[in-house]
Amino acid sequence: MFKQRKIQQLEERQEHLENRIISLTKERDRLTDSNASLERQNKDLSHRRKIDEEAIAHKVKMREEGIEIQYQKKETKLRGELAENLHKVKDDYQVKSEKQLQDQYKEIRVMYSEVLKRLPDVNVQWNKKEK
Repeated sequence: MFKQRKIQQLEERQEHLENRIISLTKERDRLTDSNASLERQNKDLSHRRKIDEEAIAHKVKMREEGIEIQYQKKETKLRGELAENLHKVKDDYQVKSEKQLQDQYKEIRVMYSEVLKRLPDVNVQWNKKEK
């Protein structure tokens, strides 16, 4: 009886251990599947993160290029206005200078004619002496 009891205990223990092995095997398979799923999710998230970073970098680059284009447009507009204003100043200066030269020319002509009026007629006097 002792042997049978011992055998029965061993059989129960064996059955218990077999059930334990089966449950642990199922748990291991479940954890392996879960691990594989988590690795796929990690890979997907890493890929998505990389794509998002590239998209952000592209948006930043496009924004910087847009700002650069706006700056160039504004610079071109301001350079045009500067050239226009400079042209106006040059034209005004030229008109003013020409007017001043015209006035000086008239003054010199008046002054020269006055000087000539005051001088005696040299040709006339020379002619009188020769006779």
